[in-house]
Amino acid sequence: MFDPEDESAFEDESFKPLPDDIIEQMYNGPIFPEEVEVTHESR
Repeated sequence: MFDPEDESAFEDESFKPLPDDIIEQMYNGPIFPEEVEVTHESR
């Protein structure tokens, strides 16, 4: 179950390579842990 808003937010994160955003997302509890790991590796 994922909402379009969540997808858009995640895409926005990908477009803006900001480690702070990724870390914040991890601390806040990422909706897709796997996606976050992939983004972290991409960074």
